[in-house]
Amino acid sequence: MAREPIPDGEAGETPGSDRLTPTKVVRWGLVLVVAGCVLAWIGTSTVADAAGITIAGIGGVALISAAFLAVGLAEDRERERSGR
Repeated sequence: MAREPIPDGEAGETPGSDRLTPTKVVRWGLVLVVAGCVLAWIGTSTVADAAGITIAGIGGVALISAAFLAVGLAEDRERERSGR
């Protein structure tokens, strides 16, 4: 089964599209990192600190995942262009 070509960036998407792009993953990753840091900073208990660190860590994982997703999508586009 042939896959449809992957558009560059988000230009080819329709509003409200649920396609996963590196840009969306980076946005959510940054939101989680900032939210986790703020929670850990203003938290007055050990539980709040732990939750903040955990949330920020999940955001960090999302940022690293976005980099791997971008590389994978670039490889898919290159493979599609070369006809393999």
